[in-house]
Amino acid sequence: MGKKNKNKNKNGSGSLSPYNQQRERGGLEGASAAVTHSSDSTITMMECEICKEEYDANIRKPRNLLCGHSFCSSCCKLLINHRSISCPKCRKETPANDVETLAVNFPVLNMIASPAVNNAAPSPSKYSSPKDMSPHGGKCLEAQVEIAMHCAHCNLWLCKDCSRIDHRHPECLLMPYQDTLREMKQANAAKVKSIENSLEEFSRESKLYDTKLKSCASLIEMALDCIKKEQTHLAGLRDHSQKMERDLRDLRSENFSPVLEEALSFLKGMEMANSVMQNWTTNAFAILKGDQVFSLSKILLQTAVQMHMQQNNGRLVAVHNIKDVTVTFPLEKDGGRLLVHTGSAQNGPPQPGCRMLKLEHVKACIDPSRALTFLEISLRGQVLGRVFIRLLGCTKQSRCFLMMCMGEMGASFLNTRFHRLWWSDQAGEHVWVGDYDHGNGSGGTLHPDILHEIKELPEKKTQVPITQGLVAGRYGKCNSSIFRVYTRSSDTLEEAAFGRVEYGLNFLKDALQCKKSITEIIISACGVVIES
Repeated sequence: MGKKNKNKNKNGSGSLSPYNQQRERGGLEGASAAVTHSSDSTITMMECEICKEEYDANIRKPRNLLCGHSFCSSCCKLLINHRSISCPKCRKETPANDVETLAVNFPVLNMIASPAVNNAAPSPSKYSSPKDMSPHGGKCLEAQVEIAMHCAHCNLWLCKDCSRIDHRHPECLLMPYQDTLREMKQANAAKVKSIENSLEEFSRESKLYDTKLKSCASLIEMALDCIKKEQTHLAGLRDHSQKMERDLRDLRSENFSPVLEEALSFLKGMEMANSVMQNWTTNAFAILKGDQVFSLSKILLQTAVQMHMQQNNGRLVAVHNIKDVTVTFPLEKDGGRLLVHTGSAQNGPPQPGCRMLKLEHVKACIDPSRALTFLEISLRGQVLGRVFIRLLGCTKQSRCFLMMCMGEMGASFLNTRFHRLWWSDQAGEHVWVGDYDHGNGSGGTLHPDILHEIKELPEKKTQVPITQGLVAGRYGKCNSSIFRVYTRSSDTLEEAAFGRVEYGLNFLKDALQCKKSITEIIISACGVVIES
């Protein structure tokens, strides 16, 4: 009787189950013992593939993505971008507002708490059962056998026999298939709810944004209407101004009568005409609202550039014709500022998707009397930084410097070499640069077109104290592109100053540390800043 009871299976049957028959025959060694993977595969399974840290039940809880790959909660939190996660391994997207909406990888989580993980692992031959022991080879759905269990680790739907024989390993997590379906439904329901919340939030925000766009469009239309009326009004004023100029020329050239009474009458009429025209001119100047238009132009340009880059992810350039050659001026966003790089025909024609603006419209957003320019300096091909220079007033030298930074006349500071350092390590130390044609200080004669543009501007010779960062032109010459930047202060005065370094002087000082390499420092980029 005892022998019969010994041979009975769990259901009370007198015959041995296939699993016990195999065990009796010795075909399954150590089947009742704790079985684990090899140490290498276990370590890999227990580590996040991104940070290589071991999983735990807290901040590094294993999380499943829709593609089946798993990573720790900490890394998944960093991967969330625009309400989704792009799998680092397969790039499949998984919707996720928060890391808590991702399903937990319970098989790995259970292994963390299982003591079998820390045991020495037997050989692979002791780990697995021969496939002929499984009634259906673990393919219960294909074998059309009634499903009873689900293995979360193997992701297989199993019958009772297969689950009992092939899925006894520590990492296998068996659950009744109804419970698995219920968990899957709950996980997906949580994801659906998260996506629904995101869509509802987007709907609310998009309505607000649409209202702002409509308001902005309406205000721009109103401003455009006002600008067109102002243009019409201004055209009438200019026509009247030109007529008065002709009348004044005629009045001035009219023959003076020798008769006293007629002469006095003529002079009285001229005096009255002068008074009327002077009052008209004063009122006409009051109509010129240059500051308002200037501010509005800068706002519109900044807005257009920002929206273009967001919508098209493309470039935006200003274009200008120089002697029938189209020159492009690349525009670059630098934080809240817009940089207009020097023009060059070598930039090539604008690429598809690249928006073009006329350079004159971009220049309308620049105040030449206090423009902020920039010089990017490089040493042996390595960019050291950008030096930003603020112009002080509107003089011949400052306007020349601005046009050379932009390259609107063809000549520019681009690729210009530094050529001399004076008063090295002493008070008043300064470096010379700007010889765009010779490169050694013997050239730098301005282009005739630049000379024509600056001929009406004043020559400023106000003496100012020399402080580090002061930018000055060539001594006594306003027809040269060569300039100098002071890197040390002095107790003397400078009469050719036209600008001051506002930011980046440290990059220049670092470049000058090696005195012998002064001629290897070049201006690798230059241009002007349109400030917000």
